[in-house]
Amino acid sequence: MKLSKALKVKNRVAGELSSLQDIYRRENSRREDNPSKVVASDVWNQITAKRNDLVKIKTAITKANIDIYHALAEMEELKGSIHYVSMIPTREGEEVQYEGSNRDKVTYQWTASLNQEAIDGLGRHYQQRINELQDEIDEYNGSTDVEL
Repeated sequence: MKLSKALKVKNRVAGELSSLQDIYRRENSRREDNPSKVVASDVWNQITAKRNDLVKIKTAITKANIDIYHALAEMEELKGSIHYVSMIPTREGEEVQYEGSNRDKVTYQWTASLNQEAIDGLGRHYQQRINELQDEIDEYNGSTDVEL
């Protein structure tokens, strides 16, 4: 199976596991006058089996990703960088405050090493590189086989 298909299978299995866990959480503790319509121990066994399936799929995907890992890691770091630079304060210009008991006027000058325009440019640059990496990853995922 191609890596792109294995990623879809992984997401499906993860969703199934989550659904089973929700059922178990709901059905685990019941009052005696409200019996469950499911056998909790059977659901628990299904959870265990599904989790084992998910581990196998994730392991196979990880092994298949070895040759593209550099792109995955770079993309992850660039996404973090976009978030980081978007949080950097960019205040610039004059600030006037009135301080002390006499309410004396004090003027401060704010400067930013990276202004908003520079940060926006970095974000666009990072996003362009992410798009390039995503194209590379998509091509790899569509052409790489996974042994499940």
